Order: sequence, then C-alpha cells, then structure tokens
Amino acid sequence: MQIAALIFLGASIPFKEECALLDTLKANPVSRIVPVIAALPDSGESVKTDALLGRVSDMIRKPYSPGLILRRVENVIMLPECSSMVS
Repeated sequence: MQIAALIFLGASIPFKEECALLDTLKANPVSRIVPVIAALPDSGESVKTDALLGRVSDMIRKPYSPGLILRRVENVIMLPECSSMVS
C-alpha cells in the first residue's frame, strides 16, 4: 500500500469540509502521519488560520508562486517526523 507523501488543500474547499477532512485524516493511524499544507485565501481570515494551526503542517496564503509552493513542500517533507515516510 502506498501512502501519500503530502496533502495540499486548496483555498477553494469550504471551511467546514476542510475541518472534517482533517479530522478524518488525523483519526486514521495511517493518514495521521501524512503532512498537510493548507492554502488560505488572501483575506486575513484569522479565525480560519487559528482553527487550522493544530491540524496542518504548514499554511500558505494566496497569492503564491509555484516556487514558493515547491519550497514549502520540500520543507515539510524534510521535517524529521515526515522524512521516514519519503525514504
């Protein structure tokens, strides 16, 4: 069985569904270890940011460049708790 190295949640996912998905992922012992990066809208939604803090590995706010996304993905995958999954 293959496990994803990373999950990237887009900013267009409704907030309730995003939280439900994250709760489901964290409840499963296999998917619990997969790092998650959440894209946030460019508006300063601090409530959403606060709610995601304990649930995701990183957050990135729009507008973002492909280079920034790549760098964030590399950084998250190289975290000690995630690197064993990739190797």
